[in-house]
Amino acid sequence: MQQVLGRSTLPDQEEPQAVDHIPDQANPKDVIGSTKPPLDLIPPSADILEAMVLKHGADKYSPWNWRDTKVRASIYVAAIKRHMAAFLDGEYLDGDSGLPHIAHMRACCSILIDAFENDCVVDDRPPAGNAADLIARYSK
Repeated sequence: MQQVLGRSTLPDQEEPQAVDHIPDQANPKDVIGSTKPPLDLIPPSADILEAMVLKHGADKYSPWNWRDTKVRASIYVAAIKRHMAAFLDGEYLDGDSGLPHIAHMRACCSILIDAFENDCVVDDRPPAGNAADLIARYSK
């Protein structure tokens, strides 16, 4: 076997390619599997770093704590904005965890998604405004 970019392959074997269609003579599992969410599209590096951020949070607050006690959406939005501000100012790693700010943002988004989908959130967002209209108006 030869090593190609960290992946073991047989000599002269092509790298697997993503398919966006299923051939007529496909394996039945392929046909059914192709209708499911394509979790293979999530980059492993993002999953790993998000998991490390979630572990950091679990060590501080307990794992899955947002499912035990409802969380306020605004707290996670504020955290996302703080990590974004630090990242935009040129800081890649968070000083507390040593993990990337963008992984912290992703973890916050994941917790918010999970909290909304599992009715574990206090939706304390402000009343709806006209942000979508403003974006459309000032987009070229």
